[in-house]
Amino acid sequence: MRKERNMTQDEVARVLSVSSQTVSKWERGLVQPDLSVLPKMAVLFGCSIDSLFDMELTWSEEHRKAFWERIRSLHGKKEYEAEWSEWLKEIKLNPDTYEYYAEIMELANTARFRDPERIKTMLSLAEHADKHCTDDEKRNEIFRNTVRICARSNDPAIREKGKYYYQKLPLFRHGREFSAKYVLSKEEDRVQELRTLIHLILHADKVLWQLARPDLPPEQRLYYYLKAATLFETVLEGKFAGFYENFLVEKYVKITETYALMGENGKAAEYMKKVLFSMDRYLTGVGVDETSPLLFPEWQTEPIKPLGYLYCSLCDIMLRLPVFEQFKEDVTKMRDRFLDQYNKDGKWR
Repeated sequence: MRKERNMTQDEVARVLSVSSQTVSKWERGLVQPDLSVLPKMAVLFGCSIDSLFDMELTWSEEHRKAFWERIRSLHGKKEYEAEWSEWLKEIKLNPDTYEYYAEIMELANTARFRDPERIKTMLSLAEHADKHCTDDEKRNEIFRNTVRICARSNDPAIREKGKYYYQKLPLFRHGREFSAKYVLSKEEDRVQELRTLIHLILHADKVLWQLARPDLPPEQRLYYYLKAATLFETVLEGKFAGFYENFLVEKYVKITETYALMGENGKAAEYMKKVLFSMDRYLTGVGVDETSPLLFPEWQTEPIKPLGYLYCSLCDIMLRLPVFEQFKEDVTKMRDRFLDQYNKDGKWR
């Protein structure tokens, strides 16, 4: 770290109020710094105290693999309490792994953990990320999850915390993306533009989804569903979009449902065919190499969440609704294929 900052041992020694010989002994492993020096050293090098102990040594690939196997197993069995404990242990082991902050918050939302002690824990994680996380994407994901958690609380003080983190989230109208070219390299700017495009598409999809209110006549809801589907179809051009394809499939399901409610069974069958096509493509792997360069760029190497679980859940929802009765046989077969794949692999792909 000293060399990365082009500092001499004398310069480090002056900042930490020790001798250059002491710094030399630290670097050669002859002695260790006094605990009282560690906070100053962390500030000097812009790192956490954990990183000074090289905690990555305990964070080996074997450890990661075993950890994720435990998480998948516990989540698959819905043993959320045990999964929560596993996440906490890993975060305490390496508090600079900020992507895990968002993961444990996602778990809290899934398991509906809303007790004060857990909320306090998650707010402390958000506070730590606010102070120390320098990765905009990770920090904003943490803030988004924090807002959701706080919004569901009956405590006015916690809801105010949610407003605080909401204000920290970037808004497109602030125009930061237009200034990116002045501070980023061409490649960094290109990647940032792709991320901005994805966020814009997802935001537009959310707006259209909210406009399709349940109290509207089916014809008006269908209008918004079709617009949202067209949005994704335009950028996908029939290609695979990884995790983001799930958003399009959800729209197809709602369009199918609405056409069926309106008695237009031919149109409903047309969109159900699109639903089953996307699910089949994912299961067989045929065509998934031909990906959308916009919604599945090269820097995103794998889906954010397992599509198998999402698609299987979508099939279950359709099978519970009478309006999909005419498609029951096809949907049941597709659902069973996902379950067979899960039983074969032991985990959701």
